[in-house]
Amino acid sequence: MKFKIPKELKVGGVDYSVKQVEHCGTNDDYGLWRSQGIIEIATQAGGYEVSESKKKQTFLHELTHAILFAMGKEELNDDESFVNTFSSFLAEAINTMEEEL
Repeated sequence: MKFKIPKELKVGGVDYSVKQVEHCGTNDDYGLWRSQGIIEIATQAGGYEVSESKKKQTFLHELTHAILFAMGKEELNDDESFVNTFSSFLAEAINTMEEEL
C-alpha cells in the first residue's frame, strides 16, 4: 500500500498544513509539530538530504504529537521516547499493509 504525506489534514477539529522545509529547528531536526496547526518536515538534516522513508516516518511522529495534543495527553506528548516508539510501530504497520480486501 502506498502512503503519501498529505498537504493538509484535520486532527481534533484543528486544520493542519504540512510543509516541507529545508531545515526544522536545529539543522539536526527532521520535523516539527506546532499546536497552531503546522507540521514541518525537513528536506535536509545533519548536512544530508532526508530520504522519503524518513520523511514519512517523521510525518507520522509529528502526527502522533498532534493527536496526543488533541487528546489532552500532555504527559505522553512530552515523552519523546513514547512518541518515537509509537510512531515507529505505526510506520511499520502502514509500510507493510497489503492491498485492500
